[in-house]
Amino acid sequence: DYFSYALLSAVSVLVIACPCALGLATPTALMVGIGKGAENQILIKDATALEQLCRIDTVVMDKTGTLTEGRPSVVDWIAAGPDLPEYRNMICAAEMKSEHPLASAIVNYLSAHEAQPCEVTSFVSLTGRGIRFTAGNADYWLGSRNLMAEETDVRIETAQQTGASIVYFGTADRLLAVIVINDTLKATTPPALDQLRRLHIDIAMLTGDSRKTAAALAERLGIRHYRA
Repeated sequence: DYFSYALLSAVSVLVIACPCALGLATPTALMVGIGKGAENQILIKDATALEQLCRIDTVVMDKTGTLTEGRPSVVDWIAAGPDLPEYRNMICAAEMKSEHPLASAIVNYLSAHEAQPCEVTSFVSLTGRGIRFTAGNADYWLGSRNLMAEETDVRIETAQQTGASIVYFGTADRLLAVIVINDTLKATTPPALDQLRRLHIDIAMLTGDSRKTAAALAERLGIRHYRA
């Protein structure tokens, strides 16, 4: 291969004739590349990671805040029984203690509907599942655990098919409400995924959301591999 031989010879001459310039140019280029990535919210660990980037064949993405806007909002509130104001008050108070990304969406919704946070005790965060708390003399839970013995409403199934997240609220023996939360897909997501596919890079999605919600978004974006 004449080109490879010529290129190797040219670089050899450069290294011998002007080693300082070449020695400075390479780390400078790497620093500029890593810096430009940081400006676009892309964090690159080091120079080795940047050099290896050209050989990747798969990109694994999170859902919330990466494929979606990361600003979820409540789009439906389904009462499974009496929709008492005190239920909304205690949910608002409990979620104000939570650090989950969906908690702020619920608090914003309830605050807009004039909920008044009440005193809650025995607050426990259940990683990956939800929260448990006490209000008055009763224990409540709020999160992804589905304690329904039968279907509550056809709207739940419909919401999951559109990619919405479902949060359940209830006591130890019965479901009280179902909260439907949606996070808008970024307008830049479809063209970005198309560009990756043109580079022959496969795409996978990881999410802490439910399998139905993940499946709906994966189908919408044409993502074959996902874990929920």
